[in-house]
Amino acid sequence: MLSACVTTGGSVDTLNIYNKSPTQIGAEVFKADKLPAPTVLVMHGCGGVDAHHLQWANQLQQWGFNAVVIDSFKSRSVSSACTKVMNVPPLQRAIDAHLAAKWVMSQEWSEKKVGVIGFSHGAWATLYASTQQDAEREIGASYLTSAVAFYPYCETSLNFLSRKIPLQIHMGQEDNWTPATMCKDLARNWNLADNYFEYPRAHHGFDRLNTDQSVQGTDGGATGMRTLRSDPEANKVARAHVRHFFDKTLR
Repeated sequence: MLSACVTTGGSVDTLNIYNKSPTQIGAEVFKADKLPAPTVLVMHGCGGVDAHHLQWANQLQQWGFNAVVIDSFKSRSVSSACTKVMNVPPLQRAIDAHLAAKWVMSQEWSEKKVGVIGFSHGAWATLYASTQQDAEREIGASYLTSAVAFYPYCETSLNFLSRKIPLQIHMGQEDNWTPATMCKDLARNWNLADNYFEYPRAHHGFDRLNTDQSVQGTDGGATGMRTLRSDPEANKVARAHVRHFFDKTLR
C-alpha cells in the first residue's frame, strides 16, 4: 500500500511516499507547464540529493516532463553510501522507484507513463529497476516504462535478471569509480545496441556543472579517492540522447 501527503510551494511540491514498511521516502515534484504530462523520476547518487539532481529535474521540466526527485536516504537516517554502498541497497532503491511510479500514476498531472533516470548509486538501482522481475517479486507489480543510467556500477551481468523495459546507459571512459568495462558486458548481454554510450576522456560525474574534485568512494570492493569532473561536450551530447530517448519511450 502506498500513500502520500503533499504540500504545494509554487512549481515544486514536497511529498512523502510510504511503502509497505514504515519507512518514509521523500520527494520533490517539478510539474511540466502543460499537464497532464509523462514523468521522470530522478535517483540521486551515493551522496544524497544535491544541486546536480535538482538541475536535472529543471532540465526535464523544460523538456515538457514532470520530474520527481526521490530521496532514498534522509528518511532512513543515511547521509552517504559512498564508502558503504549497502547503507541503502540498490535493490531497495529500485523498489522505491517502482512505488514512487505507482504514486505518480495516480496523480491528475500524470500522463501515466513514468521513466527513471539514475546517477551512480542511483543508476545502479536503476539497473535493478529495469529488470521488473525484482519489483514484481517484492511488491507484486512493476510500474516503470523506461530508464536511463548515468555511470552505474554494473557488477557482473550475471547478478542481474533480464531487462524488461527500454534502457539507456552513459559511461565515461576515464571513470575510476564505476569503470565502463563491466557495463560493456551488461550492454551486450542486454542487447542495448544503440542505447549504450561511452564518452572519451570523460570521468565520473561528467554531466555535472563546474565540478572538478576528488572524493572518497568504494567501487564494489576497494575504497579510495575517485575523480568527479565535468565534461561540457560529453554532457551536451548525453543530454541530447536522453531527451530523444524519453521523447521516444514516454510520449
